[in-house]
Amino acid sequence: MVVLLVCRTMLLDAGDAAAAPMQCLTPATEQAVRELFDAGTLQTTLGPDLTLTGVSVTGTRIEVRAQSAGGGVHGIDLVVGATERPPDGQGRRFAYLALPPAAPESIVRALLATADLIDRTVPEAAFVDCGPSAAGVHGGLDPTMHRRRGSALIRATAQVLILLAATIFGWRALRSP
Repeated sequence: MVVLLVCRTMLLDAGDAAAAPMQCLTPATEQAVRELFDAGTLQTTLGPDLTLTGVSVTGTRIEVRAQSAGGGVHGIDLVVGATERPPDGQGRRFAYLALPPAAPESIVRALLATADLIDRTVPEAAFVDCGPSAAGVHGGLDPTMHRRRGSALIRATAQVLILLAATIFGWRALRSP
């Protein structure tokens, strides 16, 4: 009975780290961004100095890429959750990361205006709870999360086997004269 309680506690502890909720994007996000793109609104917001070259939506990130008249590649990432560096701006649900970080001020302003437009356009229904870190496609779960859960389960199973072996050897020691 004690072994079962200890095993259950270890399994719950191993799964807790991977079970914390986080917001991920759904296909509704891609639809909202696609509508802005098709209407030409994103290009208009970028202004005449930048040409929109691409937009992509992944699990926790919207990436907007543009090219300047001088040929430089610039972009802005709208990120749900933690970012790899301090954000250049903040919206309702997204942190904004300008790329490259040292872009000229006029380009950063245009990119931030575009990010703000997207942030205001994406509906609340476009967010779902997923996992502690998601970078999967279209609101899917991060594949590394499954590996983390799998390795936590393997560690917990190994601990259960060790406890079971110790229990069996203990019983044998008590039975032997």
